[in-house]
Amino acid sequence: MKKYYRLLLLSLSFITLLFTFQSFNAHASHLKYLNKFPNEIKGTWYTYTNDSGLSKHKKIEKMVVNKKTFNFHPYRKHDVIEGANLTKKQENELNKTSRWSYAMEFNYKGHKWFNFMGWQQGAGDGSFFNIHNFDGHKVLMSAGGAGISVDGQYYKSKTLAKKFSNKRFKGFNYYDNY
Repeated sequence: MKKYYRLLLLSLSFITLLFTFQSFNAHASHLKYLNKFPNEIKGTWYTYTNDSGLSKHKKIEKMVVNKKTFNFHPYRKHDVIEGANLTKKQENELNKTSRWSYAMEFNYKGHKWFNFMGWQQGAGDGSFFNIHNFDGHKVLMSAGGAGISVDGQYYKSKTLAKKFSNKRFKGFNYYDNY
């Protein structure tokens, strides 16, 4: 009888995990590599944060978003360089592109997202950004992970960032500790 309950619990856990952790690729549509930095997310943005839960004291943080701060480069097909025993040509390419990023645009759950990846990134989901209007205010959502879970919301002013610091908007996944 103990084995039966253990098997049942294991099966239910697996099914729960299967439906909880869905890759964004299964829900993303119209994936498009960008040749230009997206104007929608450019600018100076503010958030009111407690350093990801590590501190009891909240503070205003500023993020400047543009082609330069993101080291954005138009996408072109390329090999990700990794491993040891690189050729001189590979070393030069790696040194040149190691801090570069590129971006893709796609729709996920009815929202337009930008996914920034490191030029030499071999694994991981990158960083996701969405610009949205809520209550007449532009909000820059930052997110991560395969489920595109919101880990930050940025506003055009410090006042709005403080006012909406605990606001969760419908239609978005949020990390529990956000």
